[in-house]
Amino acid sequence: MTRFLFGSSAGGHVATPVTIANGGTGQTSAQAALDALAAASGSLVRGDIFIVDSSTNVIRLARGSDNQMLRMNGSDPNWETVSSGITESSEASTTAVTDNAENAYGTANMFIQPFTLPTDDKLYVISNITWKNGSVADGDIMCGCWSTNANHEDRAPLACLGRRTTASGTDTTQSCGAVSPNLWRGGDAGFIFGHCSSNSHMIRGQTGLSNERATISTSYTTDPPTFMNTNATLSTAHPYLTISYYGYS
Repeated sequence: MTRFLFGSSAGGHVATPVTIANGGTGQTSAQAALDALAAASGSLVRGDIFIVDSSTNVIRLARGSDNQMLRMNGSDPNWETVSSGITESSEASTTAVTDNAENAYGTANMFIQPFTLPTDDKLYVISNITWKNGSVADGDIMCGCWSTNANHEDRAPLACLGRRTTASGTDTTQSCGAVSPNLWRGGDAGFIFGHCSSNSHMIRGQTGLSNERATISTSYTTDPPTFMNTNATLSTAHPYLTISYYGYS
């Protein structure tokens, strides 16, 4: 604000800007007045702002650093570092069974393996599905994951699907890295599944384990249903199936 003192003289009226110390600005134009008041508040640089403090005084708030955001702490605005959002923080795989046997599941049986994701991260994305071919590699393999509850109960929705992959290599692992977009919460559970288009194709696995869900009786198709409405069959022979995943927090 600019105040003027007016007085009379022989030459007429004169005007003198009131100094800042006396409640004025010491200037005769709006921008000059603002600059003068700003300078009086301290050393200003580009990016500084003015705020009102607890005594309702206008004070200078120095500019923040790169990637900081102006936020309220309950009463006063302050600069805080902005999180970069959800970032990839881990990469891991489920543990495969010990390889001591092979099985021809054929076209009439989907072979499955239960899994539970860790809780270290908030979200997970399954990026790769791996199985191990046996002594005969023939036809194609369809793979994917069903989402289940913590008890790995039957009748589950399809959560992600891998691209149909031509079987290649005997007695060796094979993977599908082309998996449809999927998002899982930490601690979510599911079934990995694989399905052969050939009755002669062999899948490695382990025998003598606990009696768990290991196969689902259903015909091979390149377009698996979005919901598996068939109960799984228990077996002590489990297939070699793993997933790789990224964790995000």
